[in-house]
Amino acid sequence: ATVREIAREAKLSLGGLYAYIGSKEDILYLFFDKITTTLRDEMRRAIEAVEDPVARVRAALHAGLKTTETYQDEILLMYQETKSLGRASRRAVLSREAEYVAFFEEILRDGYARGVFKGDPRLAADAVAYVCSIIALRRWSLNSRFAPEQVREGLISFILRGLGVPVEDADETLRRHAAGAVLAWRMRTRRAGRVVRSQMTRWSRRDTSLARSEVADDVPHPAS
Repeated sequence: ATVREIAREAKLSLGGLYAYIGSKEDILYLFFDKITTTLRDEMRRAIEAVEDPVARVRAALHAGLKTTETYQDEILLMYQETKSLGRASRRAVLSREAEYVAFFEEILRDGYARGVFKGDPRLAADAVAYVCSIIALRRWSLNSRFAPEQVREGLISFILRGLGVPVEDADETLRRHAAGAVLAWRMRTRRAGRVVRSQMTRWSRRDTSLARSEVADDVPHPAS
């Protein structure tokens, strides 16, 4: 999209838009800044007063994945458009990404210090950031095969196992949360199906009634 098209969609004059930004690259940076800031804020709120390292990571991941779901269109756009930025703008955008990864590294370090997690926290934080982004990058596949809750809980279990949390503990998290979540998703899907079928039945009855009315109008009446 051009800056002019963006101004039109934002219901601003071109001059009004340029009062806030200098180029399309500035818009992408503001986009990235908002999303990474929102991710950090949501994760920070989620881990307040949570002491257990595994519970902290689980809460942070859940908040991060939910936020990624909310902003998946914007995140996909950022991955697509970052390569078209100039060097300075790309460096600024990637610095925001690095800050987000560093924030997650902070969350992980407590678990490493206590011997709960294994490996390198720097590498783990980078890997976790990418794994979470597949909700946006692979949604064309995930959305057709899994309920959103299944994706979130499956990724959390996958990441916990990668951090060295015993498999049975990670799987217990998945079993405990996913079963209820999937049941809720199925119930919502069934309710939606019932609504659709009910509406289709009403349409069918209406069409049948109209057809009968038309047939009745076409039948010649005896002369009075």
